[in-house]
Amino acid sequence: MIRPHLMSSLVLRHYVLSISAGVALLAGCGGSQPPIGAPGAMPQSRAIATHAARGGSWMLPEVRRAKELLYISDQATDYVYVYDYKTRRLLGRLHGFYKPAGQCVDSKGDVWITDSTAEAAVEYAHGAKRHMNRIRTLGLANSCSIDPTSGNLAVSNAITPRGGSNIEVFSFTGKRKVYSNSACQGIVQVGYDNNGDLYVSASSQESSAYVCELPHGAGRLVTVSIDKSIVRPGGVMWDGKYIAFTDSLYAFDYTAIYQAQPTSSGGLKVVGETDFKGCDGGLTFITQPFIVGSKNTPSNDQQGNAVVASNELCGFGSTGYEFSYWAYPEGGDPTHTLFDAPINPAGEVVSIAP
Repeated sequence: MIRPHLMSSLVLRHYVLSISAGVALLAGCGGSQPPIGAPGAMPQSRAIATHAARGGSWMLPEVRRAKELLYISDQATDYVYVYDYKTRRLLGRLHGFYKPAGQCVDSKGDVWITDSTAEAAVEYAHGAKRHMNRIRTLGLANSCSIDPTSGNLAVSNAITPRGGSNIEVFSFTGKRKVYSNSACQGIVQVGYDNNGDLYVSASSQESSAYVCELPHGAGRLVTVSIDKSIVRPGGVMWDGKYIAFTDSLYAFDYTAIYQAQPTSSGGLKVVGETDFKGCDGGLTFITQPFIVGSKNTPSNDQQGNAVVASNELCGFGSTGYEFSYWAYPEGGDPTHTLFDAPINPAGEVVSIAP
């Protein structure tokens, strides 16, 4: 059961890997600013080696002083790694997942992590090494979002036992409602806007990308029009001002985020675009960017100022994907690159302490 305080951006990996594996060989890495190190801090590689032998979850004492924490799901190790967002220093690791995937954060900074193969969603308080809540899902959970109007948790399941995709919405009492629509399959990610409308990015191998919506207070999932063609849908989330949709293969060689707003006819109109550059001439393939604002996502009321995400066209192979920071909504080249990033990131959030 979800605790009462709840009242207060994973893509489908087989799609991602099938595309990126073919083109990633064209890309290299470089041009990023070196990481900032905390004075007197243990080097990242030594910190990892020191704690790896302990097994299980661990957190350095410094985590208590870090106001902003970056959580990254890693499907190469099945761990979730925790960094100081500002200094990019590794501060901890969470254990006990079976393919951790997309993440979301509530207004208090509590982080929800979808555990895909385990068919579960797990909640951690900001900086905690033990989970405070765990719920079972009705399929392979791949993304989640928090409703700012009610605190409800929405989880998308990429594949269910009956086939197809669905969305589960959990209320603060622990009750769940399930939503599905045969016209909205291949769900990539879900994201609430500031009014409690839940938007869905979706795609399938048989059809083009599309957007669906569960309007606030509605009982069914519907498709909605958007005046922009999305080649390969990725993340969808509220950026503090607009509902934002990611196209991971915009122009087939780099990623864009579209800022959209509802129209009087019930569709979506794109009013802004952010393009992201990366390595080797600007190639990027970003599947689930997280937009960082001045407040946690559900309560953020100003457009975000940064994006964190992995670029799957950089560092592909034994060295893993490159994990970078970009300015938002300006985009362009990365401002920073995360040192000792996870090999196969599948979802991330930035949690801001209350």
